[in-house]
Amino acid sequence: MIHIILQIYQLFVLKLSLKHTLVIAAFICQIQYLHAENFSRIDSLSIQTPDEAARTIKELVAYCKGKTLNDFERVRFYFVWIATHIQYDENTFGLESQNPESVFSNKTAICSGYSRLFAHFCKESGIPAFYVAGYGKELNDVSSIQIHAWNIVRINDKWYPFDVTWASNDLDENTSHGILPKIEDWFMTSAEGFQATHLPFDPAYQLSSNLVTRSDFFNSPSKSSFYTEGGQFSPLKMPFTEILNSEITLDSLERAWQSFRRAFDFMPNDSAVAVKLAKTQDKKVKQTFEMLYQFNKNDFQHIRQFSIETLKNWQSKLKMLEKPAEDALMLHNELFFLPLSEDNKRVVKQNHQFYEELVRFAEKAIVAIENEIASRNEESKSVNAQKY
Repeated sequence: MIHIILQIYQLFVLKLSLKHTLVIAAFICQIQYLHAENFSRIDSLSIQTPDEAARTIKELVAYCKGKTLNDFERVRFYFVWIATHIQYDENTFGLESQNPESVFSNKTAICSGYSRLFAHFCKESGIPAFYVAGYGKELNDVSSIQIHAWNIVRINDKWYPFDVTWASNDLDENTSHGILPKIEDWFMTSAEGFQATHLPFDPAYQLSSNLVTRSDFFNSPSKSSFYTEGGQFSPLKMPFTEILNSEITLDSLERAWQSFRRAFDFMPNDSAVAVKLAKTQDKKVKQTFEMLYQFNKNDFQHIRQFSIETLKNWQSKLKMLEKPAEDALMLHNELFFLPLSEDNKRVVKQNHQFYEELVRFAEKAIVAIENEIASRNEESKSVNAQKY
């Protein structure tokens, strides 16, 4: 009797589960249908943008603003315009070919170019948008995993993921006046849905407190110890909204540095993350040493040819740079502990030696300037004494 009751209960649960699944599926279809309906006007405007309205990025942004009512419509306009006007070309390499101006002009890009142009369009319209680097894969196919780039954009105080590259690749080549529903998979979809195919290096860019780990994403029988977990973030302690909102006003280098610091804490054994952190941290450190480098280029062997006002100005600036330079050197020293290749470690060592030389130069320059100022003061006193 109990066995029969359990069977009836299991059938009841299965029926509820199927009903729930069908409701969700119907809801998703309805959302996609509503998107298509709501955006039909914007999509047509974007696809059929006149050539004279798209001669430059600024002209296209102005055209978009004149034809749309809000950020929601503007983001859709830019997304569809890029998806339908930029061709994927895996033969385009290098940062220069993937910057927004080059992509807009050449109408070709890979994922980094698509994402940089989309972020640039949004920012030109005052819409917060970030470039996201990480891994992408086809659904449930770990063999397809590769480095990828996409975007997150804030609309009405909420962050959403976008992948204009994959949207472009999913378009029907014969589509001229409409967008296939498939594009909705990559336009402003749920964070949870994105997590199945996208793993950003920075955990904050997952836009979820329920984080997917690297080992989960790389779930493969052949995985090695190189992919061992060891991150510091708890899945329930990722205040991504607060983090992203606080970084909107940062310059691109500072934001990238903070992002890759989080990424390394989350994926400490990932070589791609380590390299990106090393490059970003090196750029950040280099900024601090730029002024010291400019001082170093001056010929202090001929220090007497400079006015005392110039020397005092140099003295003040060099003293202000002493502490930041020491801190930057300590920060750069952290790169030696990253899991880098031997070639990358060699570059880090060369840069570190150069920064150490600049610090030593600064110390010597301060002493030389102080001595020269003191000598000038003594000469001035002597001249005044002789007058009287």
